[in-house]
Amino acid sequence: MVSTSVFEDRAGAEQSVAKAADFVRDNLAPLLPNPPHVLAGEVVASA
Repeated sequence: MVSTSVFEDRAGAEQSVAKAADFVRDNLAPLLPNPPHVLAGEVVASA
């Protein structure tokens, strides 16, 4: 499973990660053998 998200600021990203973690823990944990790997960084290119 892969998800990509873009946020205006780090606070929005952190809030999204917290909500997603709650959902995964409550609904998907038995289906996922490994914990999620979260990457974060700034967008450095745009078209």
